[in-house]
Amino acid sequence: MKLEIMTTKEYREKKEDSLQKRRLQESMERGKHCKAELFSDCIVGTFAIPDKADLFHKKQILGYYLDQEELLLVSDQKMKSDLRKEVEKYSLDSMDTPAQFLAGFIEYLIKEDIIYLQNFEERLSKMEEHLIQKEMKRFDVQILNIRKELLILDSYYQQMMDLCGILEENRNSLMTEQECRVFGIQAARVERLHDSTHVLKEYSLQLRELYQSRMDERQNKVMQMLTVVTTIFMPLTLIAGWYGMNFTNMPELSSKYGYPIVIAVSVGMILLEILWFKEYNKR
Repeated sequence: MKLEIMTTKEYREKKEDSLQKRRLQESMERGKHCKAELFSDCIVGTFAIPDKADLFHKKQILGYYLDQEELLLVSDQKMKSDLRKEVEKYSLDSMDTPAQFLAGFIEYLIKEDIIYLQNFEERLSKMEEHLIQKEMKRFDVQILNIRKELLILDSYYQQMMDLCGILEENRNSLMTEQECRVFGIQAARVERLHDSTHVLKEYSLQLRELYQSRMDERQNKVMQMLTVVTTIFMPLTLIAGWYGMNFTNMPELSSKYGYPIVIAVSVGMILLEILWFKEYNKR
C-alpha cells in the first residue's frame, strides 16, 4: 500500500498535471463539507473537520484520493504534522490496503467524540441546575451558543454518515466486500453520534423553554405587584378626585374633623385591601 501525506502547496508543486490532480483540486476547492465522489478507477473527496476546541473556528479541510494501490491525503502544514504523528502512534500505515487506512482514519476522527458529547451533556446539566436555582445570568447567550455548536456537530455527523454510506455501497466496485463492511461499521458509529447530538439538541430546546417559562413567571409577578399597587390606590384616587371638585355645598370642607376623617378612611381602606389580598393568596 502506498500512503502519501502532503500539504496543498506540495501537492501542486510535485504532482503532474493529471486527471487525478484535477479531480482532487476541484474537490478541495468545492470542499465545504465531507463528501465522497466515485469514479470508475478512484474515489475523491474531502473531510471538513470542525475544531473541537472552538467549533466556531474555521473548519480544517482535508482532501483525499483513493484507488486500489494508493491513498493520498492533502491538507495544510499543521494538519500534515498532526496526521504523521497519529499515523505513527496508531500504526495506521501498517494496514494492508488504502481503503482500510481510510476506514481507520475515519475511526480516528470520531474515536473521542462520545466523551466530547458527554461534556456537552454535563454543561447542559449544570445550566439546568443554575436555572432551577434561579441563577440565570447570561443564560440566553449561553444556551444560544450551545445550540449553534450542536447544529455544527449535527451537520458534521450527517455528512460523515453520507460519506460512509457512499463508501459502503461501493458502486464503482473499487473495494472488497470486507472493506465495505468496515465502512458500514463506521457509518453505524457515526449514526449513534448523530443520534446523541440530536438528543442534546432536544435537551437544549427544553432548557430554553424552561428559561422562557421562568422569565414569564418573573414578568407575571411584576405585573401582579403593579396590579396590587394600582388596586390599592384606585379608591384613594377616587377620594382625591371627589374632594378636588369645586362645589360650594360640601359640608365636609367646613367640618373641623373633615381632614382627619378622610385620612382615617383612606388608611382603613388600604389596610382592608392588603388584608384581602393576603387572604386571597392563601387560597
